[in-house]
Amino acid sequence: MPPAPQHRAILESATDAILLLSLTVIAVISTGAWLTGQLAALFSHGKWLPASVGQSLTAAWRLPGDARDPRRAWPASMRPDLPGPIGFLIAGMVASLVIVAIMLGLGWWALGHRPQRGFASRAQIRDTLSERAVIRRAPVVRPSLLKRRLPR
Repeated sequence: MPPAPQHRAILESATDAILLLSLTVIAVISTGAWLTGQLAALFSHGKWLPASVGQSLTAAWRLPGDARDPRRAWPASMRPDLPGPIGFLIAGMVASLVIVAIMLGLGWWALGHRPQRGFASRAQIRDTLSERAVIRRAPVVRPSLLKRRLPR
């Protein structure tokens, strides 16, 4: 039987973990800001903003200085389509719920598909314990079965 494939760990060092965490934080912040702006414009004016995720990251960077009027963090061409602070608060809460739900779903999926050292993978269990594999190994386990023809 061929050896099981070795799984390489994604996080082999602390540097890898810090880099992955940093990129994840930047992606969540920029996507969250983009989704908040889009939902705010949709709730208040019924249309999507022509904003990119990069523009949203810039808006998120400026937002702490413009917390009293979040529209000022966004480019001037988009401000007329954005609501006031209450509209942004509602849109931000909805966007946060969506992002948390997506992250929980991805985390649940990742935990269910990670290799665990010392345990067989699903493919290894299927290859070893399936009905076909057991029948194939029957003559080795019970040599007396060599005389009888086994179903395939």
